[in-house]
Amino acid sequence: MQFCSECGAKLGGNEKFCPECGHKLNEPEVKVTEEVVESAITGLNKTSMFRSKNHMLFVTPRRLMMVELTANMLKEAAIEANMKGKEEGKGFLSRWKAQMGATMDYGGRFIGWTRDQIAAKFPDAQNIEYNS
Repeated sequence: MQFCSECGAKLGGNEKFCPECGHKLNEPEVKVTEEVVESAITGLNKTSMFRSKNHMLFVTPRRLMMVELTANMLKEAAIEANMKGKEEGKGFLSRWKAQMGATMDYGGRFIGWTRDQIAAKFPDAQNIEYNS
């Protein structure tokens, strides 16, 4: 049961103002429970005896998520940047610059994504939860 902090009247729970005295009631804080990617690090190399693989690291408030960065991902980003530049009527050098930016900051496009969106896009992502 909730009560008005000004006059002590009983409240039903959905009021924004006290029905007795008109005092504005505090709205309950809404906590965001969804994990959102706050940072992305690209260019991490994982080397084995015979080959090297590039990875991205996504940082959320609760975990790190490591994803293999493939050549096809970078190629698709470059093609997408080139096509967008053509649609905007940009010249060769401007499109080339956009392609380089799209591949160099590939991980940046995922900032703001939820953990679930990353998991759906990259089902093989390795998750490392932080200790509380």
